[in-house]
Amino acid sequence: EGAELVDSVLDVVRKEAEACDRLQAFQLTHSLGGGTGSGMGTLLISKIREEFPDRMMATFSVVPSPKVSDTVVEPYNATLSVHQLVENSDETFCIDNEALCASSRHLLPHPQAHVADARRPQPARLGRHERHHDLAAFPGPAELRSAQARRQHGS
Repeated sequence: EGAELVDSVLDVVRKEAEACDRLQAFQLTHSLGGGTGSGMGTLLISKIREEFPDRMMATFSVVPSPKVSDTVVEPYNATLSVHQLVENSDETFCIDNEALCASSRHLLPHPQAHVADARRPQPARLGRHERHHDLAAFPGPAELRSAQARRQHGS
């Protein structure tokens, strides 16, 4: 289904890109466990890279965890999508789904809170080169890893 829908999604991306004064980068947040994030998401990244080869691509990719998994194929979807991320993403931030769920339960205001309650859209103030150089200390292909520290009570 992703191949059928990618052109219409790409039309929306083109329209948004044309409305930008100084388009510098794309960011995609997706899950690597499901078919939409791992299949359609990586296909979209590939198509954006073809159309905008000089723009930076950053992904925030949620990696499946067996403790919070919905289906048995999540690890396979994630494994198959990694190649596309390596080829087409300049920066990939891997987020552990289990840790994300634990943080959400701890930080969101009530048990019925939804992920949308935690969203805080913010404009990017740094240019793509400044942001990349701030995050990657070495030139060339970089492997970035996100990490979590235990949150202390009262902090």
